[in-house]
Amino acid sequence: MKPIARLQVRLAEILFCAEGVQLSIAKPHATDYWIEQYFPLGLPSDIAKFIHEECKCAHCGAAISNVLERCQCDMPNEDWLHLQVVHSTDVYYSTFKKIIQAESKRIHAMRRKERVAENGGKYSKADVLALYVAQSSMCYFCGDSIAKDGRSTGYHVDHYESLFYGGKNDIANIVLTCMQCNLGKGAVHGDVFERLFRKERSPEVSAKLQVIRRSVRKLVRSLVKERAMLGNENL
Repeated sequence: MKPIARLQVRLAEILFCAEGVQLSIAKPHATDYWIEQYFPLGLPSDIAKFIHEECKCAHCGAAISNVLERCQCDMPNEDWLHLQVVHSTDVYYSTFKKIIQAESKRIHAMRRKERVAENGGKYSKADVLALYVAQSSMCYFCGDSIAKDGRSTGYHVDHYESLFYGGKNDIANIVLTCMQCNLGKGAVHGDVFERLFRKERSPEVSAKLQVIRRSVRKLVRSLVKERAMLGNENL
């Protein structure tokens, strides 16, 4: 996702009120406990543009400048607040909610990138393709097809131990799943998620998955050994 220009203020609160929807914009140094943690990077330009075009001062009704300068009425009077603005409820659902969701995705991508860097490890497209072959185009958890065709949207690359809980970003921690399993698993450890399917799978599917997992373990051992040898050569 492309970087986006930001103003050095923060969205602090979204409050539904009689006038519509009120947004509280905090100063950069604000540390109040209810500051919205999904927006820690400063206010993105698309939200700033929305406030300029669709909002008015919650205290005097004046228009808001395109750089979100403090209103001339000098309200609100709290030290940590920069602006309080309002807009209609209809505009929230038709426009603003989509902008908020886009910013949430940007923050999620940023945090995921940080966790990958912190946890270490890496894998290549060739590793994933080798894993796809080793799994015989079957989901690692439920056994459904992960081939991209009329019945499936293809595979998702999933961290068996979630990045959120310290799982590494290398091929030893990667499995390929169907979309439903990946979304359903979330940050749950693969061992825990696997138990959900043990009683539901047919004996035939369970037998196939046992063979596939042996194949995956063999592939991973081979890749790890190959990387270790390459690492020694580079010493």
